[in-house]
Amino acid sequence: MNIQELADQYKLTNKEKVILEALLEGSDPKEIAYKLNNSYNTILTHQKNLYRKLEITNLRQLFFKFRPDNAQVPVTKNKRNFLKIIIPAAAVVVFAVVLFAVFYQPFPKDGYLATFDGWFAINDMSSICNFTISKEIIDGKTEDCITIYGTMVDDPNFLMTDLGYYGWNKPFSGVCGDPDNATNAILFNKMRSISFKVLGDGNEYFIRLATHETNEGDHWLYIFPTVKGETITVTLNVPDDLVRVGWSGKNVEFIQKKIILFQFEAVRPGPFHLKFWDIRLYNRKF
Repeated sequence: MNIQELADQYKLTNKEKVILEALLEGSDPKEIAYKLNNSYNTILTHQKNLYRKLEITNLRQLFFKFRPDNAQVPVTKNKRNFLKIIIPAAAVVVFAVVLFAVFYQPFPKDGYLATFDGWFAINDMSSICNFTISKEIIDGKTEDCITIYGTMVDDPNFLMTDLGYYGWNKPFSGVCGDPDNATNAILFNKMRSISFKVLGDGNEYFIRLATHETNEGDHWLYIFPTVKGETITVTLNVPDDLVRVGWSGKNVEFIQKKIILFQFEAVRPGPFHLKFWDIRLYNRKF
């Protein structure tokens, strides 16, 4: 099915059609924003509406559903030209890069504070998720806090498991965070564990690491409880504590260098309210 047929079937706007085509060609939202002379947040809004119409929630599902051949994301023309320039030059600096990787330690003693280009809400057609971003003084420090609140619908047509609703096209409600380039460099390199602080409502939540290789319906997640009205620190080791769930039936390996998003989601139906902050990455296991 070509792009125009998809646009007609799912009643996409012209802008959504253009964004869909660009995503399937391998462009990311930042590249699309530059090409269309739009703001990054505008493209994220169109992308969210596009995902809602296509009944998906993220990029891996887009490729799984509309590129059944599971082909790799194509390298764009600009990237090919860039590679033609950079590859010969890389031989000149490879020794310096190796020395830098050996002797440079990117992790402060108290971990690397993750930073993000943006956050956006995700939810199915019936559930609701809202979120706020605020600077708050906590224990004498100014923290960037994300608060998610809303209601996840209970759908009797789907099976509730011990892991809650975790699959594709099942009830879901939460937020996604897009790590910036500095954080990606740490994620892809030596990160071995993650910690963050939460103020919850007594419910359970996922932290999900969305990766490119899990575009067949599998998910890498960690479930953590909260204590109503109490601040707790959540820690997990990567990949030891991450649970792979899904239905691809394949022995899919967790590939850290392909992490693309952080997701925080409610586990079970009903109202939820969670505040989280101080996401830190470490090169050690707790």
